[in-house]
Amino acid sequence: MTSVHRLGLLSLSVLLACGEEPEKIEPIVPEPNIELSVETVDFGELLIGSLATETLRIENTGDDTLIIQSIVALPPFTSPSGGGFELEPGTETNISVQFTPTSYNVVEGTLTIVSNDPDQEQLTIPILGATITDVDGDGFDSIDAGGEDCDDSDEAIFPGAEDEWYDGVDSDCAGDDDYDQDGDGYQTIVWNDEVTQGGGDC
Repeated sequence: MTSVHRLGLLSLSVLLACGEEPEKIEPIVPEPNIELSVETVDFGELLIGSLATETLRIENTGDDTLIIQSIVALPPFTSPSGGGFELEPGTETNISVQFTPTSYNVVEGTLTIVSNDPDQEQLTIPILGATITDVDGDGFDSIDAGGEDCDDSDEAIFPGAEDEWYDGVDSDCAGDDDYDQDGDGYQTIVWNDEVTQGGGDC
């Protein structure tokens, strides 16, 4: 028996003689650990009917294989990534989330990732999305979005804008006849000379 063995047995004997239990060393069990590159997926404001894609990164910062079982985004959001793949320790991959706004409401959803991470078996983060209500940026929302802008594709057309008569454009969104300046129900004879069709105003 070597001197090191004798010293170890002596130390154990002293501990037992003093009524102390030797400290137990728990074995280290390797575990996976999931990390996401973002805490929230925010699409900001989009044109109605357009498709946008946001990308985020999944990383395995643990020391065992990370198994991604499923990736689910609640409507109106979707995630084509799906899940069903593995990440070795120290590796990462990108997944995507998509959004197509179909209304002018601000919408919220969630992205849920199920994995074998013992601390976060189900990881859920919020998703946010909205629709642009003032496309031309003139300060007035479109009629479809609940506003009063009768032509949201032209920044010169909005309620209260200067309206030039007889140009065929309702620039101030007043809804009046652009060829009937005096509002008597008859269009100017220059544009329409048929009295029976609402014209002939001289």
